[in-house]
Amino acid sequence: MSSPDRSIAVFPSASSEPSLAELIGAFSRALDIALGHTDGHTLRSCVLGMKLAECVGLNSAQQRNLYYSLLLKDLGITGDFVRGMRYGGFAGSEPALAWSYGKEVLPKRRILPVLADLLLQRETKLPFRQIVRRVFASQSQTGDFLRNNRMLAFHRTINAGFSRDVADTVAYIDTRWDGRGLPLTRRASVSLQSQLVKMAQTLESLYEVYGANLALDIIYRRCKGWFDPGVIAAAMITFRLPESWEDLERPNLLSYVARLEPEDGDPETAPENIDGICEIFADLIDSFTHNKTRHSHRVMRLALQIGSRMGLPQEKLTTIRRAALMHDLGCMGVECSSGELQRDMAKTQRLALEWLSSVQGFEEVATTVAMHGEYLDGSGAPFGLRGDEIALCARVLAVAEASILISEQSDDVTPPDFDALAHELEETMQGKLDVVCLRALQDVSRIQV
Repeated sequence: MSSPDRSIAVFPSASSEPSLAELIGAFSRALDIALGHTDGHTLRSCVLGMKLAECVGLNSAQQRNLYYSLLLKDLGITGDFVRGMRYGGFAGSEPALAWSYGKEVLPKRRILPVLADLLLQRETKLPFRQIVRRVFASQSQTGDFLRNNRMLAFHRTINAGFSRDVADTVAYIDTRWDGRGLPLTRRASVSLQSQLVKMAQTLESLYEVYGANLALDIIYRRCKGWFDPGVIAAAMITFRLPESWEDLERPNLLSYVARLEPEDGDPETAPENIDGICEIFADLIDSFTHNKTRHSHRVMRLALQIGSRMGLPQEKLTTIRRAALMHDLGCMGVECSSGELQRDMAKTQRLALEWLSSVQGFEEVATTVAMHGEYLDGSGAPFGLRGDEIALCARVLAVAEASILISEQSDDVTPPDFDALAHELEETMQGKLDVVCLRALQDVSRIQV
């Protein structure tokens, strides 16, 4: 039997706060995978959107609003949305994604090929007629999903500390220029920034499926009701040459997108509230991975209690706080089956490490998240580390998560008895969890987490 792959870089503590743009960009990769897009869809949409901004002449403040609107465009999605949009098990395919932007995007000659692609890629054994019914039924449900998700995106954007302009742009992305669409049908409510975000994401999805030439052809021939004619003209001008698409294929796309952030503009648009962003995404992650809401927040509060009782310095507590909020981030990259998440610990932790370690200044958080599934006896995942090979923050997080998972299985609404939980964990997971962390857990008072 081959030995486990134990190659992981242990990063030093970051000396500065991470870039807000890089952090949101890294989170967007998880959203892309969860929605069934190809990895980097949001980042590529951001590249296209900023090119359009230059063409239409947005000022620096407007470009800054647009920049964050492009990165936050899918902030309103929930696990229910993704589960509801899975067409009998084949929603992750690229043809289905192109379809999900609205059947008006597709020329009539493409409908049968799309259905054929869906049939070939499905994992179910449903008859053809039932699959066709599901595809068309999903279109009738899209309105309710989009209306709820856009309003949720608005509130999440505001709660994350962004300006009302950014929140409005995100909320009205799916409102069409001709007055149709959602969440509102008032033509006057459609801002130019919302139109540019909608154009960028539509272009990117069509480009991934059909290529540059056909993408522009579909935009020109089939989407005239969707967009301001000036926005369509801007897209035709901006992307008429093949080299205008080359930036989408950059190897380090996240760093490139971070450099696109406008330097000037309204400072309220880009809050330096990293913890606030992590909290918003924690709620989003929990909607995918747990029946219990606020699971990640409960893990975070308990992990901080444990760390404080161990006397850890503030920089370690900050790492624990952010890692606890992000500890299930990798689960968004794991497919669901019949509404149940098949959690492959090794895969999810490697995905989280890949996404988070790409953010400069977030490396220690990435290491903590990746290692929190490790056990002291080497039986954990994803690297099979032992003892002191596991970062201390990760050992704290492992105890906190195990305690919260046990307490969430009970219907008792009273605060959990952490002393009893510590004894239970010590008995059932003998030799796997850090004894010092378990002793600190015993000292945690009976608080509501």
